Amino acid sequence: MAIKVQRPPAFVPQEGNSTKLYILTLVIEFFTSAWLRGAIYALIITVPLAVSFGILIVNDNGLVRFLVLLLAFVLSLSVLVVAFGPLVTSIVAYLRYGGGNIATRFSLGAREPSTREMEQLTAGQSAILSAATANGVTSVKGLSDVFVIDSPMEYMYLVGTTLYASSGSFGSKYFQSLLAHELGHNQNNDGAAILALRRLVFPVSYLFIRNVRDFSTGRLTATREGGTASPSDVFYSMVNGLIFFVLSLAGGGVGAWLLSWSWASYFRERDYLADKFVVACNLKDELLAYLEENRFYDTSVPFMLNWQPANEQRIDKLTSIE
Repeated sequence: MAIKVQRPPAFVPQEGNSTKLYILTLVIEFFTSAWLRGAIYALIITVPLAVSFGILIVNDNGLVRFLVLLLAFVLSLSVLVVAFGPLVTSIVAYLRYGGGNIATRFSLGAREPSTREMEQLTAGQSAILSAATANGVTSVKGLSDVFVIDSPMEYMYLVGTTLYASSGSFGSKYFQSLLAHELGHNQNNDGAAILALRRLVFPVSYLFIRNVRDFSTGRLTATREGGTASPSDVFYSMVNGLIFFVLSLAGGGVGAWLLSWSWASYFRERDYLADKFVVACNLKDELLAYLEENRFYDTSVPFMLNWQPANEQRIDKLTSIE
């Protein structure tokens, strides 16, 4: 009697259906953050513009007048760029033009991988490709770039088509499953939505977001330790939420902040789909072991702390896949 070899279920890439939610996010951004940011910047350049027109009135030199007019035009145009530039670049990213490897790298404080890290990544992708191909996946989409965030935690995430991996993940026994999960996101084109949400935030604002986020995620509260929330925890959470709201309103991202529950629900479902790719790569047990041991607070989407599904929910979904 022949022994039947059981293979994981076939993995079929699935496009995300986030267009309506994204359009609503854009509308909120347009009528709130974009206009406020533009008004603030317009006030800042009022003095230089006034001086420029003053020079125009008192100076008869043709070259000077031309240069002053050019400066006034550039300053006026810059108001539109500051106000609506993030919306334009976000739409471009949502349409999958952009890898997320320039401004994102700077805002996350990421670096180029070392030779050893790159070798491990290459070997990992090769092994995952072989396993996926053997289980019926016809092709695995490549990453546009890879950067490393120096952190002892074990995590990876995808922005656009660029992989960001913590330095701690390279020494992890769960490296393959973490990499496979992000490649699963890449197969499903999930990085485009993440990059689009990131680009709604004006680049300078990330300098403030990073500090506030480090302050937020670095504090161990009673609820994270399994206890009940104390009054100080509730007060801390409210103050922290207010800070995030002000930052998103002034610097961009208020749409993602106000719709964070809807976006979190969307990205949770995308995580479940990415986990299916992990199963197709014969790494189900490794991912389950990782989820049993680790908790990860994702920071790839601005103003959305811990949007990933609870580990128990991911474990339930994984164990249900035969």
